[in-house]
Amino acid sequence: MKRLLYIGGLVFLFISLTGATSMNAPVEFTQTKKVMPIPKKVKSPNTLNSAEAISTNEPFEITQTKKLPITPKLIESPNPLTSGSSGEKGMTIYNKGPHTTLDSFDLTQTGNNGSEWNGRYIYIVKSVSHSDSSIVQVFDPEIGLVVDEWKMPFIGACMGMAFVKNAMYVVDWTNGYIRKVSMITQSLLTTYTAPGGTYARGLTSDGVDLYVGVADTIYKTDTLTNVIDSWYIGSFCTWVMDLAYAGRDETIWLTDDGTRQIMKVDISGPSAVQLEAFTPPGNPGANYVEGISFDGSDLWFNTYNLARIYRLDGEYSHSRIALFQEHEPWGYRSIKDILYDSGIPFKVFGMDDMGSANLSIYTKAIVASQQDREMGDSIATYKTWWENWVSNGGVLEINGATTTFETWEGLIMPGDFSCVNNLSTLQQFIDIVSTWHPMVNYPHYIFDDSLDNWGYSSHGYLTGLSDHYTVLSDTLDRPVLAIKRLGDGGIIATQMTLEHGWGWMINCPILENVVKYWQYGVTDNVLFVYADLDPPWLRNTLATRYPEIKNVDYMDVRFYTPLLKDLEIYDAVLAHSNYVFYDPIATGDTLAVYVDLGGNVITCGVCWYGSPFGLAGAIMDPAYNPFYTPTGGNHYSTANLGWYDAGHPMMDGITTFSEFLRDYLAVSPGADTVAKYDDGEYLLGYKKNASGGVVVGLNVFPQDTLIGSWTGQMVRLMKNALHYAATSAGIDIEEEDYADFRILEISGSILRDKGWLKYHLNSPGKVSFRIFDVSGRVVYSKNLEHSVSGRNTLDFNVSRLVSGPYFLHLSSGYRGLTRKIIVVR
Repeated sequence: MKRLLYIGGLVFLFISLTGATSMNAPVEFTQTKKVMPIPKKVKSPNTLNSAEAISTNEPFEITQTKKLPITPKLIESPNPLTSGSSGEKGMTIYNKGPHTTLDSFDLTQTGNNGSEWNGRYIYIVKSVSHSDSSIVQVFDPEIGLVVDEWKMPFIGACMGMAFVKNAMYVVDWTNGYIRKVSMITQSLLTTYTAPGGTYARGLTSDGVDLYVGVADTIYKTDTLTNVIDSWYIGSFCTWVMDLAYAGRDETIWLTDDGTRQIMKVDISGPSAVQLEAFTPPGNPGANYVEGISFDGSDLWFNTYNLARIYRLDGEYSHSRIALFQEHEPWGYRSIKDILYDSGIPFKVFGMDDMGSANLSIYTKAIVASQQDREMGDSIATYKTWWENWVSNGGVLEINGATTTFETWEGLIMPGDFSCVNNLSTLQQFIDIVSTWHPMVNYPHYIFDDSLDNWGYSSHGYLTGLSDHYTVLSDTLDRPVLAIKRLGDGGIIATQMTLEHGWGWMINCPILENVVKYWQYGVTDNVLFVYADLDPPWLRNTLATRYPEIKNVDYMDVRFYTPLLKDLEIYDAVLAHSNYVFYDPIATGDTLAVYVDLGGNVITCGVCWYGSPFGLAGAIMDPAYNPFYTPTGGNHYSTANLGWYDAGHPMMDGITTFSEFLRDYLAVSPGADTVAKYDDGEYLLGYKKNASGGVVVGLNVFPQDTLIGSWTGQMVRLMKNALHYAATSAGIDIEEEDYADFRILEISGSILRDKGWLKYHLNSPGKVSFRIFDVSGRVVYSKNLEHSVSGRNTLDFNVSRLVSGPYFLHLSSGYRGLTRKIIVVR
């Protein structure tokens, strides 16, 4: 089995790391912008040439070159966390969602026709008349303004347009042509006859071929307009006006002049299927439904008479970024370029928006570095506002590096941390503290030395952090990049000049890793502890298909043994093996301690397989794990879903499943089973720990479909198990006493210092006593090695505990009893 899966894993790894790229020749224009000075280049001792140093704070002018990309960039990236859509092909869903209007902007002209997104800007065409040239306007969605305008190099009324490489293809419906125009010289290159002649209107492209909308038909052609395929849409569309190709699910969005609706159409098969139809904003009933374009996440729609363009939620994106900045950090558009290239929708806010901006639709907010002191003051002023948003599920990333005269040193940021500004040799060398962490692995692998000698790689270090996790530090082990949980959300903080490292000649890609980390949110926050290859498809699907799972990280425990601090930030940890653990006993022991502290663990195949591939340590003991193995073997035979508890949340929506790689299992004392295979083997069970944590046993081999041994609803089953584990923690205070083990009496429910508890055992045995706080943390423990049968008394002391609620937990074997007390001072 190991050799077979190893070969399959290499095949999948090869496939997952390949992609498509295309050339992207830009048109340039210059723009002069007033900015604060960036530090002059100096040579620091024992470093390479620096790009940063202290300078005066007098403003000066620099000339920025702004690029207008011609075609959408096809990014090659193995990032498993890239936003995506599950798609709904073959299903007719009318008015699937509200397609909320996110923004709307005034245009400078009426009579606007077709539009198209080119990877950075929206091009809008206006047909002046049949005897004149149409006007092209370049709309910048980032600032909501038209930034360029020019005339088509031919006479004729134009409608739809599309971009392929360095050329614009546009429908000239006056003459029944498709014109090819150079985006570099804005000159006519060649002319083709359009399918449908003068009836042609809409046009879009998938980056290779063209799609032409002609009344009641969509044609697919090559760039020479040779017809490749066609689909009749007259059963639901009266007259198509414009088209937009959505690469996320390979569907077509169109505007219908007859119904005044926007429609989503699946053309993957021989017949077109209408997936959605909804009425857009802008009073289209009294207007014409015209141009539509797709920016990789959202739809942009403009009517004909009204000089306005609307941004509609395309309901593709699981992430949406609020970018707070007053100017480009260090003069670079680094964050914006990453978001554009990745198809992540965003909107720019300023410091005056803090406290009032509606961030309800945003999953993450990023404060760019090298902002004025006033930006830091605003963050500190609205600290409570930020913390409320984060606690309700938002993620706040603060890139806090500034020049010395703008430092926010001493300001208390959301999460109660601050920074020390320090430009010294110590800040030239940055160490990776956690080599496994996604922020130094996805989508780019970060070499330790690539973080050094940026001029000042960090402008100081973070202070005042508590309950945090350090990813990067300076040479004195002081955090320069750290994360922490806050309620249902999280905070990412750094003093590194990440945007500078991306934009300058350093070309260190860690900024993209940080920007994309926690981009969907952080609750449920899941870690895959895999002695196996990373399953990027599975992790991505979990995080983008199901709203319950916001983040799934991966740790390769073939080469790394997790520490407790690695696990504490996660809501659930899923363990799986296909190769040998680096240290199976230490890994299992750490997982057990994590459960003791209220954490939740899922063990999967082939954790019970036995030596050398199985997981070992305390987590596999029947006191923790719902299953144990009587043989240490695997069935190596396929079985289907058999008996299951349809009412249990872990089986929600599950009707079909099969698996080939299944371990032989037996049920541990005190565990509950939820599902079996049709040959009687156990599929799913769980056992609650005394601390409130839970261990789930999932007898499956959770790998990507390309090398998977399963069929059916594996992903949903894993989602159910993960979400159940992540949300089932908490002390159960309504447990019934056991017939042979029960609490008789406690000294009181309100205690100041000392207390006692009386209990009964039918037979002698070992008894453990613990006190937990409301977070599941053990604050007091006591073990009684030999309790006699009958009545026993246990004394304890709470004099060192602060006021508040606590839980007394008494356990013997697999049995546990809990009572609640209140400590007062």
